[in-house]
Amino acid sequence: MSSEKLKILIVEDELLIASHLKMLLEQFGYTVMDIAQTYEDALTKVKLFQPDLVLLDIILKGPKDGIDVANELNKEHLPFVYITSHTDKSTLERAKLTLPKGYVVKPFNKKDLYAALEMVSFQISLKEELENEDDVLYGQQIPIKSGYDTIIVKVNQIDFIKANGVYLEVYYGKEKVLTRSNIPSFIDKLPEDQFCRIHKSYVINMKKIKVISPKFVEISDEQIPIGRQYKAGFFEALEKLNM
Repeated sequence: MSSEKLKILIVEDELLIASHLKMLLEQFGYTVMDIAQTYEDALTKVKLFQPDLVLLDIILKGPKDGIDVANELNKEHLPFVYITSHTDKSTLERAKLTLPKGYVVKPFNKKDLYAALEMVSFQISLKEELENEDDVLYGQQIPIKSGYDTIIVKVNQIDFIKANGVYLEVYYGKEKVLTRSNIPSFIDKLPEDQFCRIHKSYVINMKKIKVISPKFVEISDEQIPIGRQYKAGFFEALEKLNM
């Protein structure tokens, strides 16, 4: 996706700053869909305009702030960049948990803003290209978003996936990637004849199993429990794998 085609929504409660941002973005070649000033206004305009990216101030008018907006954007898998003057530790800790694509501190200069947006635009383009590649569609490798980065992991290298709150821990070899996702959406990207959910919190690569017992499997020296409601489906999938 080129910058000329990237559609951006600005969420900023200070109209002077929002207007300045709009002018700069249009100079950079981006399309500004609109400006929102509150939590409610932001969510309404996201649904209305369906932007590719949201520039998001943390402090907004009303009881809910930009981090509340970010939590809703994550549910829609919509990328966002924080643009704010608030850099205190507690705010940064809250902001980090939402996994933004970037963080631009006010007062910003034109070059810093341009560089940040170009990096995000590149990441979005790369993700779209990867999702359209045959090797991703056929499950040979998978892009995993972790913080600001997108990590490409070969599917056959994945040992198992563990749910941890609103995050997933993806284990492969001696590495682990933490990504904000859930098991149902993540397992849809994996070949169903190779990966199986064996517990409410675990998905395993059946080709990586070293030991099978009635209550657990062992992969990479980890004992992974087999949930009662998943046991029948697991052994059925295992039988198909060995046919």
